Amino acid sequence: MRSRTALVSIALFLGFLLLYGAMSAPGLDWGDAAEAQLAAWTAGLSHPTGYPLFLMLGWVWTHALAVFGVPPTRAMTLFSVTTGAATVAFMVPMMRAGLRRANLHLGEGWSLAAAAATALFFGLSHTFWSQALLAEVYTLHALFLVLLLWGLWSEEWGPRRLPWLALLYGVALSHHRSAVLWLPGLLLWVWLERRALFPPGANPTRQILGWVGLVMLPQLAYLYVAWRGPVTPYLHQPLGDGQTLNLYDGSLRAFLTHVTGSVFASDLRLEQALAERLRMVYALARANGVGLSTFTFAGLGLVGLRWSDRLLLMGGMLATLLFGTLYAIGDVEVQFIPAWLGLAVLFGVGTAWFARTLAEKAVSPSQRRLMLVLPVLVLAALAVRQLTNAPPSRATLDEPRRLVNEILEANPPPNAILVTNDRDEMVPFWYAQFAEGQRRDLLGLLPLITPAPEHRTVSELVGWALQWGRPVLLTKPMPGLALQYDLEPYAGPLVAVRGRAAIPGEPVAQSDLAPELSVVGWEPPVAQVTGGKTVTVSVGLEANVPLDRDLSFSLQLFGEDGTGVTQQDVSPDPSFPSSAWPVGEPLRLGIPVTIPADIASGSYEWRLSAYTLENGFTAFGQQVVLGRSTLEAQP
Repeated sequence: MRSRTALVSIALFLGFLLLYGAMSAPGLDWGDAAEAQLAAWTAGLSHPTGYPLFLMLGWVWTHALAVFGVPPTRAMTLFSVTTGAATVAFMVPMMRAGLRRANLHLGEGWSLAAAAATALFFGLSHTFWSQALLAEVYTLHALFLVLLLWGLWSEEWGPRRLPWLALLYGVALSHHRSAVLWLPGLLLWVWLERRALFPPGANPTRQILGWVGLVMLPQLAYLYVAWRGPVTPYLHQPLGDGQTLNLYDGSLRAFLTHVTGSVFASDLRLEQALAERLRMVYALARANGVGLSTFTFAGLGLVGLRWSDRLLLMGGMLATLLFGTLYAIGDVEVQFIPAWLGLAVLFGVGTAWFARTLAEKAVSPSQRRLMLVLPVLVLAALAVRQLTNAPPSRATLDEPRRLVNEILEANPPPNAILVTNDRDEMVPFWYAQFAEGQRRDLLGLLPLITPAPEHRTVSELVGWALQWGRPVLLTKPMPGLALQYDLEPYAGPLVAVRGRAAIPGEPVAQSDLAPELSVVGWEPPVAQVTGGKTVTVSVGLEANVPLDRDLSFSLQLFGEDGTGVTQQDVSPDPSFPSSAWPVGEPLRLGIPVTIPADIASGSYEWRLSAYTLENGFTAFGQQVVLGRSTLEAQP
């Protein structure tokens, strides 16, 4: 039977290797995936917690495949493809071991079929599938968890397997810190299985201390952070005047901050709206094939398992769900993968238990066979349904490379500083610089590149960059920054920053737009205008207190008789919305206004108002008169 299990596992491995591989990214990727491609190939350092084991394995993997002409970017993606397929394959022996411990007596053939169907169900789950298509850490994390469960449930080796499993858990911790969420369940499992693990005459204290030592041993991998951090080129870039931008300073404090991931502590928010977060979890569960039937059979799976195995799975799943619910980051869905894995295991055991219960009541062999095939049919049907919610294929992904090429073809001036508001867009450019050696003279910056206040937002980052006397360019148009800076198209997608914006100084008739916001000046349009053309009216605005909303503005033009002539509304730009405006710093808002084709020469009044659209139209403050200007209509 072991040979049949191996054959099914190999078949699933090859099948998912082809599926994931065909849909995976062919080259340079965005954001974290691009960072993994860069850090693994160059033996560099990635963002906290560093993922040292992942990067060391990735270095060996990418350099080994390079011998066969596989580019590093593609090789690192294939690492996720391979570990994802391996996770599905090893679920088969893991599930068979779990079913044996449940004493369901399904028969070898039915047990193998149920295990394979469970593996198929999880392998096609949306989030896990999506992470197998790019260079990310989560497929390897799931693989370690599957191997750990398999080892705990495989009783052939008895207590002798426990030291190896302690070492394996330590390896999992050295890869991804969220493995600690399964520690409570593991401790409960060891406690409830203590009679089998500690035979009479054994010294439990000595064995437990030995296991703790084996768990801690792989944590030495984190010394990779201290070793490679100080010599990773993209973490130490020259600024000017002999100064360097250090993203990792090599100190003990920097090391501890990095490996503990303490920079993300603020993303754990107990004060979040619980109902909203629970709706998010529900939506993610539905996207991964978890519905009423899944929960029902998973509940039956708890009934079929031993107490130790119930608490192991429930402890890990609940801790994972709680952490993901409280963790407010953009890609939080990946944190739930271990929970969906545990649920798939319970689901597989539950369908098998239900079928076995019905089979015991069968009055004929044919009815019994029908009942035993039920779990396989249910699992296979739900797995096939997962195909309707497949993640988007990344097989044609070429935008990151195209963006890099557009920036390079725009030929930025020597030693220029490139600023973006999107980390996903900057990391591919870093790959071109530090993995391919292109334009190493350029410095790429993004918000929160360090915790320093001057790096907090893109607007503050641009102001900080200007002080170094180097050319500063935006990697793409960000119109909102024209409030603070003079912007000028450069070439390709690049926009040159020429300096601080000049604040209009013409006094206004009314300055108190709202207690929170004042109008400090304006600049009327030119006197001679042509009907149908667009002119720009500049308004100086200053926040008196931090604004807690994003404002839109409306500029209206009135004739001498008070009749409205035209109106132009401008919405907040996401690159610099009013909620990010600094207090006490005048800003220049340029509002383009199209002059009516039939306008007559005369004196006109300009009025400004503000409003929000967050919960429908809501006026903000009052309408104020900027002043009057004479417009001379031209043919």
